[in-house]
Amino acid sequence: MNVELAAPEVSRIHANVFRMVSGMFLAEPSQELLDQLALDETWEIISIFVPPSGYQELQDLALNRQFTISELRLAFHSLFAVPLGAYVFPFESCYRVATPPGPLMGPPAVEVQSAYAAAGFAVSPEAAEPPDHVGLELAFVAELLDRYATTQDEADHKTAARLAAQIHSFCRDHLNRWLPALGNRISESGVSTFYAAVGRLAVDLVNGTVESLMASS
Repeated sequence: MNVELAAPEVSRIHANVFRMVSGMFLAEPSQELLDQLALDETWEIISIFVPPSGYQELQDLALNRQFTISELRLAFHSLFAVPLGAYVFPFESCYRVATPPGPLMGPPAVEVQSAYAAAGFAVSPEAAEPPDHVGLELAFVAELLDRYATTQDEADHKTAARLAAQIHSFCRDHLNRWLPALGNRISESGVSTFYAAVGRLAVDLVNGTVESLMASS
């Protein structure tokens, strides 16, 4: 982007990118989402936080509309909603075992729920998923980034450093430990090039966040 942004605004935009990617795992795609992905501005924003290798495939698919919304909705339900066939088990507990997929609500789910409770993060009742669902973990990071932006606005350096460390450690100790495996499973399913590209975008978004906050952890 050509406009130079203040640090709090960058953090809020960062949060919104996490929130958008979170939503792709939690709900079937809407026309509003597809319209957003068809904007050059959306990809200019994403490029602030993700290297080209992490978003260009999804950008090309979105800009060229190489799918219909009906196809994407069917793929979403096959991958994330209906526990049959190509279902990919989008929960941390299912991957933090020797031979995935493991059972639901394992120790990682308890750890994640504890992290949410300690931060005062309330999962929406509409999100009827275990706490270690990939979309909820990404939404949690989005919430922390919004709080981080507020502390930057207020020049509360101590709280900002604590939140940066919290974001870094959650990404490192949770998302980074299983999201790549989930992304591989989505890709190997062969169900949807769109969702395979979403998986790669999510992995690179989290990796970039860990690297950018490394000095603050």
